[in-house]
Amino acid sequence: MKAARALRRARAAAGAAERAGPISAGDVAAGIGEPYFSRGRNYLERGKVRSARLVAPDSVEGSVLGGGGRVYRQNVALGPARRGRTPEIEGLCSCPMGYNCKHVAAVLLSVARESRREKGAPAAPPEPEPDELPAELRRWIADLRQADAPPAQPPPETSRRRLLYVFRAAGGGAEIVPVEAFFKKNGELAAGVSEYRHVGGLFTANVIDSRDVGLLAKLESFGGGRAGARAEWPDGEELWDFLREAVATGRARGLDARGAELRWAEARAVRFAWEAAEDGRQRLAARDGADRPVTLLPFPALAFLDPDSGAFGPAETDLPGRLAARFAGAPEVPAPAAAAVARELARATA
Repeated sequence: MKAARALRRARAAAGAAERAGPISAGDVAAGIGEPYFSRGRNYLERGKVRSARLVAPDSVEGSVLGGGGRVYRQNVALGPARRGRTPEIEGLCSCPMGYNCKHVAAVLLSVARESRREKGAPAAPPEPEPDELPAELRRWIADLRQADAPPAQPPPETSRRRLLYVFRAAGGGAEIVPVEAFFKKNGELAAGVSEYRHVGGLFTANVIDSRDVGLLAKLESFGGGRAGARAEWPDGEELWDFLREAVATGRARGLDARGAELRWAEARAVRFAWEAAEDGRQRLAARDGADRPVTLLPFPALAFLDPDSGAFGPAETDLPGRLAARFAGAPEVPAPAAAAVARELARATA
């Protein structure tokens, strides 16, 4: 028994020696994972860390020189180190990735190294710059490190960037706009939603998942999904299969990024009705069988969207499909033009 207690004390002492500061390199490797741990270490060795300081026992702030000469700022919270486990790392960064990136790893490694120096721990021998190694050897070492590293910890669902698909009417047609959004820890959508773009067919891996690759490629083939390229939308089952696929991600939104999450619904009968505003302006609105207002999206096949519930699916009307799509994209009619528009509609539908 005494020997067992002595062994446990020796192991605890060894662990304390390894973690000389608030966090160790091993903690960073476990909390950040590959490839960002190795990239962060490379940034540190190349002198890209501008500042790194422990502002509280569980908080680190820093700044790192990134690509293009831009300086990114980091704010990192360290969770408690429970027995046999490394501390949790919640690292926010002003870079496009935004969470537990290579810049966060570089700042934490800098804090760990400085703490070891203050306590007189021997510094690790400097590693050769990657540029000094042959390309084939660099790739082999990177693969070796990644194979031996602990699995990367995915960012929590309540604090990360996500790709959303916004379904909306525009320019007399329908469009699906992919937008990049950041969700706060409480699940709320933060400000600063921006349209997602990729250059040369390259996708941002930290925002999309495997389902998005196929959806974005299809959107691009349809002309980006914009209303101006409305004629390039597929028709028939190919169109409905694509729309179901987008809704099935759970990240399709109605009208804007803060709109209702879309859910697929059975076909719904809708009717058109002219509605007049107080100043005499009129617009062609749509209502379903329960007299609820719905938004119609011509893809060119007509779909309905319930902005309140998020229900989305095929719309059925008494009009031929193409004509119904034209009606769905009708612009607002000014009061002085109402009589002339009524005459023209009567002639067109006679």
